[in-house]
Amino acid sequence: MAWELANPFGILVDEEHDAWHTGRVTALLPVQGTSRVLIGSDGGGVWDCNPVEEYAKPLSDDWDDPDITALIQGPDPSLVFAGTKGGSVYVSDLSGAGAGPLGSWRQVDTVDATGKPVRPGRIWAGVVMSTAATDRLILACDNGLL
Repeated sequence: MAWELANPFGILVDEEHDAWHTGRVTALLPVQGTSRVLIGSDGGGVWDCNPVEEYAKPLSDDWDDPDITALIQGPDPSLVFAGTKGGSVYVSDLSGAGAGPLGSWRQVDTVDATGKPVRPGRIWAGVVMSTAATDRLILACDNGLL
């Protein structure tokens, strides 16, 4: 396999010191129907990247918990969840409705069936399970399944 630099994703290489300057990339999610890729990083939040148009734009500049550990596709391709090291969950409507072309992100409350707050710990992975009645976001966390 031939490797090539990922500079279209905003990744810079310091050739003199043979060093990468991206931080740790912890999650990748292609945006269905586009040439875009969402990149989650440890400490750097979520980035919207497009190798065809050669841009990378931050989506999470104002997040309290930007240590991304998981990116999860919702049942609709424009719906994405981001899980973090601190146990936060953010959701975005990537269709951009009312918030420009990158959509708007908001933090989601993590609560149990009674509405009591839950502390999931680090979120490792997730999946959206669809049934006839509803969609459920299931998260694999330090403190079990949420």
